[in-house]
Amino acid sequence: MTRIRLFLIAMLLFATAVNAQTNKFKRAEALYQAGGYNEAIDIYKDELDKIKDKQELAMCFFKIGNCYRHIGNSRQAEGFYQKAIARECQNPKVYLYYADMLRMGEKYDQAIEQYQKYKSLVPGDKLADVGIQSCDLAKQWTETPSGYEITNMRGLNTKFNEYSPVFASADYTTMLLTSSREGTAGNKKVP
Repeated sequence: MTRIRLFLIAMLLFATAVNAQTNKFKRAEALYQAGGYNEAIDIYKDELDKIKDKQELAMCFFKIGNCYRHIGNSRQAEGFYQKAIARECQNPKVYLYYADMLRMGEKYDQAIEQYQKYKSLVPGDKLADVGIQSCDLAKQWTETPSGYEITNMRGLNTKFNEYSPVFASADYTTMLLTSSREGTAGNKKVP
């Protein structure tokens, strides 16, 4: 009798743990679908060590990478896409998104390689061609920079919003711009 009770208690605890894990993943999935990427990242990361299946783990890494990509953290996204690829993620978009993150990190040759892998898997998608062209142009531009130098103009750039500067005189001594700072000449506010 005691063994049966112990066995039943163990099974109940196991079922409760599995159900809790399932509920956490369902919550992470719901957050992911709703755009709650920061919260989804935390839940996915907490559950990573509980995933035993290689493909499920690869997809979890892929989704974490997507979350980071959506919130604009390309460096973290790059790392998680790389982990997803290392675990043979079955979604071909992993190569496209990984290439995008590499391109954002100015790793153009590596990005081109990933775009080509994506192109071989999804030949009809022109995004790979656009990505490759973008990398080629970026490499060209960094090799031959323009003669322009950007300088912060403290009199023009303030903590307020400034838009559309244009020269208003032929001798370039007068400039007009739109600004949200106090004391501007116009009194109209755009909603």
